Amino acid sequence: MAKKRKSGTSTLPNRSVKRTVARTVKRTVARASTEQDANWKLLSALIIKQRKAAGVPKLLRKYKY
Repeated sequence: MAKKRKSGTSTLPNRSVKRTVARTVKRTVARASTEQDANWKLLSALIIKQRKAAGVPKLLRKYKY
């Protein structure tokens, strides 16, 4: 019988996470106008992705609560 996994844990292996993060970084940096803007957008994008992996409801991901 398959073991039930803990909620809020990602099943993704490390390499695919790195690939996804790299893709996010490229896309975000390409869209940003200034370096400061790029840093800020990147930070938010990665935090939102992390919350997605942790199973936070979609509408709550962007906010502190």
